[in-house]
Amino acid sequence: MNEGQQVIVEIKLIWSALVEQGDRIQKLPRKAVWVIHHNNGKAYYLAYQPAPIAAWSLHPPDSSASHLLGVIDRALNSLAATSDRRGA
Repeated sequence: MNEGQQVIVEIKLIWSALVEQGDRIQKLPRKAVWVIHHNNGKAYYLAYQPAPIAAWSLHPPDSSASHLLGVIDRALNSLAATSDRRGA
């Protein structure tokens, strides 16, 4: 799977996990950036940083962002666990 396909799979998992907890997500046009409208009324920017970093970042950093990153991390770890089981 190439990097673009991987990002699509990951954002679908992230999207699902965040919507499940009551957040709204909006994709910004022509950018690998999504706006998360958190249920506390604050907006956060989720961005994908391509290789060599190949990681997700969330701004602005605060305690709610830390919680959102935990949700995102759990969603991505579920993908990794599924991939590990398939490869075994």
